[in-house]
Amino acid sequence: MDFITEINLEVDKKSWIDNLKRIGSSTTYQLPSWLEIYKNSFNSVPHYITVKNSNHEVVGQLACIIHNDFVWHNSNTVSKFLSKKLNLGCILNWSYGPIISEKYDENLILYEILAAVDEIISKNNIILVNGSSSPFDKFNLNIFENFGYLEKKWSTYVLDLTKLDSDLLSNFNKKIRYDVRQAEKNNLQFEVVSDKKQFVEFAKFAVTTKNLSGESRKWNPIFYDNYWNLTSKSGSHQGFLVRHENEILGTINTLNFNGNVVQAGVANSSKSKFNAGTFLTFKTIEWLFQHKQNIFDFGGANPNPTNEKEKQIDFYKSKWGGTKKEYSIYSKVIDRTKLNLTSFMKSPTRITKKIFKKFISIK
Repeated sequence: MDFITEINLEVDKKSWIDNLKRIGSSTTYQLPSWLEIYKNSFNSVPHYITVKNSNHEVVGQLACIIHNDFVWHNSNTVSKFLSKKLNLGCILNWSYGPIISEKYDENLILYEILAAVDEIISKNNIILVNGSSSPFDKFNLNIFENFGYLEKKWSTYVLDLTKLDSDLLSNFNKKIRYDVRQAEKNNLQFEVVSDKKQFVEFAKFAVTTKNLSGESRKWNPIFYDNYWNLTSKSGSHQGFLVRHENEILGTINTLNFNGNVVQAGVANSSKSKFNAGTFLTFKTIEWLFQHKQNIFDFGGANPNPTNEKEKQIDFYKSKWGGTKKEYSIYSKVIDRTKLNLTSFMKSPTRITKKIFKKFISIK
């Protein structure tokens, strides 16, 4: 069968979304509004790949985005200046895609989409491509390998909300039930983020908590303005938080589309004695169940944990009784020299330590 493949910088949003809705695995990550957050905040450039059959029926879609300024948004002025001069840090990215109709040969459609990605690469100064599949799609790895991609296995836990008993707490193990009841005795308050003021408080807590845990995050009011305006308008975001005596102890950020809910971010206070994390997760699941969502995807975890933190993340997500599903992260290096230089300029201290450690081991 002959296919028609199109690459566009803009699409008819309603038509794009309607086609996504026909495929059960589609998520917020493939919505135009998701890409527009980065377009409006960092001048990133969305690209929409559409594959149609001879009857002009859409059989494949991929929303991907070219990042340049976004890569450097936490960097110093000198790094930003040099990156522009040297064309560094230009990365093509997609998440939970492509979205392909099961009615036709998925391999042929995947080939068409990856060929279109190569066309985008050839017309831009891209040094790296990163993409991830959906946990519900199993693509032919040979096709990705033929296009020069490397695969890394990743995993998530997916809870089928449609199969839960209406006595919700009874669906979970004894330890979870105990922790939730203890949290209720501690007078924890569960809140659903419903306005921008509350969202700003929710987002600032997440940024502060991540920094305290050793990650490097900066408060970016333009990004969070766009995040709120675009996701609240499309209905694709829902935030949840838990408080004790007006102090936030934890937050969960979810992305919702087509009945598929993905946990896109979690932040927890160090005050673990309140069992806030378990309470917040349970109340989030309860809210999603009551609002008739289909599945809750707990978000990525390393299927083969390499340190204690990764083991704890995997254990916490596993204890909710979801099905463990593997998916793939694909990467393709276009310019190794520029990628190495970008990595060095982003984290010169970390790279230098790594080189020094390697040198010592050789000696």
